[in-house]
Amino acid sequence: MQCGKRIFIATLYYLNPILTTTIDIDVGGTFTDAYVNRNGEVAWGKVLTTYGDLSNGIIGSIEDAVTKYGTSVENLLKETEIVRYSTTHLINSLIQRKGRKLGLITTQQLQHLVFIGRSRQWADGLPRTEKRKTGKAQSPRPLIDPEMVVPIRERADSLGNLLLVPRREEIIQAANYLRQRGVQAIVVSFLWSFMNPENEQLVKQTLGESIQEVREGVIPLYLSSEVQPKWMEYPRTMAALIEAYLHREFEEQTTKLENRLRSLGYRNPLLLVHGTGGMAAPDKTRSIETYNAGPVAGTLGCLYLAKNYYGLSNVITTEMGGTSFNMSIISGGEVASYESEPVIDRWPVNVTFIENRSIGAGGGSIAWFNEALGGRLEVGPYSAGSTPGPVCYDRGGTEPTVTDADLILGYLDEKYFLGGKMKLNREKAEAAIKNRVADRLGVSVEEAALAIRKIIDDNMSGEIYTDISLKGLDPREFSGFTWGGAGPAHCIGINNRLNVKQIFTPYFSGVFNAFSASTMDVKHTYERSVAITAYNPDSPLDEFYSTYAGKFNGAVQEMTQLAIKDLAYGETKPSDILISCDLDMRYETQMMVTRVVSPVKEIRSASDAKQILSNFKQEYRRLYDVEFPDSIVRLESIRLSAMVPSHLKPRLKVFDLEAEDPRSALKGKRPALWDERSSFVETRVYDQTKLRAGNVVEGPAIVEADTTTFVVCPGWRFSIDKYFNGVLRSS
Repeated sequence: MQCGKRIFIATLYYLNPILTTTIDIDVGGTFTDAYVNRNGEVAWGKVLTTYGDLSNGIIGSIEDAVTKYGTSVENLLKETEIVRYSTTHLINSLIQRKGRKLGLITTQQLQHLVFIGRSRQWADGLPRTEKRKTGKAQSPRPLIDPEMVVPIRERADSLGNLLLVPRREEIIQAANYLRQRGVQAIVVSFLWSFMNPENEQLVKQTLGESIQEVREGVIPLYLSSEVQPKWMEYPRTMAALIEAYLHREFEEQTTKLENRLRSLGYRNPLLLVHGTGGMAAPDKTRSIETYNAGPVAGTLGCLYLAKNYYGLSNVITTEMGGTSFNMSIISGGEVASYESEPVIDRWPVNVTFIENRSIGAGGGSIAWFNEALGGRLEVGPYSAGSTPGPVCYDRGGTEPTVTDADLILGYLDEKYFLGGKMKLNREKAEAAIKNRVADRLGVSVEEAALAIRKIIDDNMSGEIYTDISLKGLDPREFSGFTWGGAGPAHCIGINNRLNVKQIFTPYFSGVFNAFSASTMDVKHTYERSVAITAYNPDSPLDEFYSTYAGKFNGAVQEMTQLAIKDLAYGETKPSDILISCDLDMRYETQMMVTRVVSPVKEIRSASDAKQILSNFKQEYRRLYDVEFPDSIVRLESIRLSAMVPSHLKPRLKVFDLEAEDPRSALKGKRPALWDERSSFVETRVYDQTKLRAGNVVEGPAIVEADTTTFVVCPGWRFSIDKYFNGVLRSS
C-alpha cells in the first residue's frame, strides 16, 4: 500500500493553542494509525499493521501523515515534544501461546491452583453466546506446564502473620529444578502474600544471591505481591503469570520502537497508554496494563469531547475497526464502571481496567456456516485481520468478510479505499460471497451481502442492548459516539434496536483512538489490599478506629510515595501530582465488592470514617436498591490514582455555520443497495473534506473520507456541526 500524495492538512479545522508537535499512535489488529498535531495543524496516517515488527507499521503511519505536511519524518520527530502509543497487540501472544516458558514457585498444597482455577473457569473470557454452550465447555489451555510448578513449605495466615518461613535450601532446590527444565522466567506466588510479602521477598533475595541468571536478569523473577498485591490468590497468581509470560515481547517491542524513533531524531519520552485509564513511560509500565489500551483511549477521548464540547452526560461509545467491535457506557458524565471481574483472554487478573466490551465484529469478520446450529450463517468472531485481510484486499484472502459485503452493496469505492491509497478487487469479493455464501443460501450475491451486513449489525446491537439493559439504563436516554474504520459505515444499522437520540461521528473517526491518546493525562494507578473492618454494629467505632485509620493511612502514604517516585522527575514537582482514591468495600457476608470514591485521602477523625461508610451504603443502595444496616462492612482494597494533568490536550476550533446545501462537496453518484426489497439506487457521494459546518446531507447518501466512510441510510440526515464533526439523526 503506497502513501497518498494529496497535500491536505486535515485540521486547519482543529487547533491546539500550544505551539508544539505531538504524535499519537494506535496499533490495531488490522491498521496502525498516527495522529499528528504540529503547531495546531493536524494530519493523520493509516497503514496496515505489520505483525512481524510493529515499529515498521508505526513509522509507516507517521510517514503517511508527514506527506500532508511536505516534510520528512526526521524533521518532524526532531521537533516532536511527545509520542504517545497504545496497542492491543500483546493479547495476540497470549491467544497464540507464544510467550516465555514459565516456572512457578508456590505454597505447598496450592500447586494445582492455576489448573483447577475456579468453578466457572471454563466461562471466563468467553462471549455471552459461547457461555450458553455448556455441553461443549472447555477450560483454557494453561500458560504453564504442571511439571513447571514447584511447591515449597511456607505459610502466612489471613492477617499476614508468618507461620512458616521457607528454608533457603528448599528455595534454591526449587529454582535449580526449574533451571534444568529450561525455565525462562520464574513467578513466586504465596498464599496471603499480599498481606505480608516477606516470604516472597526472601525468595527474591535468596535467588538473587545464589543464582547468577536471576541476579543478572537472564531469568527474571516476578512476585505476585509486587505485580498485583490484592486478595484472591487465583487472579493474583494469574496476573503475575501473564505479566511474566508477556513481558519479554513487551520489552522487545517498546525497545525496538524507542530505538527506531531515536535513530530518526526523536529525543523525548515515549508514553504508553494503559487499559486502566492512564499513561506512563515504558519502564514504569507493566505489560498487563497495556491490555485493551486502544479502545480505552477511545472511550476517554469520547468522554473528553462529550463533556467539554457537547455537554453530554449519557453516551454509548462504539468502535468498529477491522478486527473487533468495542463498546462502553458513559453515564452521569463519567465512565460508567470498571470491570467487576477483569479477564485477559481466559484468565481473571483482578486488575482495575476501565470497562470496555469487545466482540469479534469488524470489517475483517468472516462469514461462515455454523454446522453445529444446523448450518446457520454467522459472521465473526473469526477475522481475516490485515494478513491476508478481506478478499477484496487482493492479498490472498479467500473467506468473505464484512468489508467484501460493503463493497458489493456499493458503500465502498473500489478505487477510493483509504483515500485512494489502496485499490479493492470487486470481482474477487463477488466470487467469494457467491461461492461460499450465496450459492448455499440459494440467493443472489447482493442478497447474501445484505445478510452478512445485517447479521454483523445485529450482533453489535445485541451486545450493546444486553449490556446497557443489565445496568438498568435506557438507551433512548443516551447519545451515540461512533468511530473506527468501519464504525461510521455501520452505526445506523447498529442503532436500529437502540433508538439513541443522535449519533456523533468525529471528523477523524478512522484514527480516533490515536487522537484520543492526546486527550489523556499522565496517570499511574496503585492498588493494595488492606482487609479493614469499616463498620461493626456490635462495636463502637472508637474501639477499632485507631487500627482502621492506621492501616488506611499507611497504605495511602506508601502508594503516594511510590507515585511521587514514579512521577516527580524532570519539570514535574510533587505538588503537581493530583492524588485520588477509590475503595473496594463489601458487606462481610458477601464476596462481591462495590467500588466507591473515597471522600478523603487520609482519615483524621471518626467523621472521616463515617463519611466513607456513608458513601459505600449510598452507592450500594443505588446499585441494588437495598441496604443491610446490621451487617459488618469490610474495606478490602484501596486504589490510588496519581495524575499529572497534560498541558498538550487538543482544542477544537468553533466554525460559523454555513448554508445547509452540501452540493459543493458532491463527488458524483454510484449504485448502492439499501434494502432487500428494492434494487440498486443511484446514490449521491460526497467528499468529506469539502463539506462545511452547517451542511446537511439527506440519506440515502455516502460521505467518503481518507480513513473511513460515512453511510447515511434512507430516513437519516448527516449534518456537520460547528466543530466539524458529523451528527446523524433520524429524519
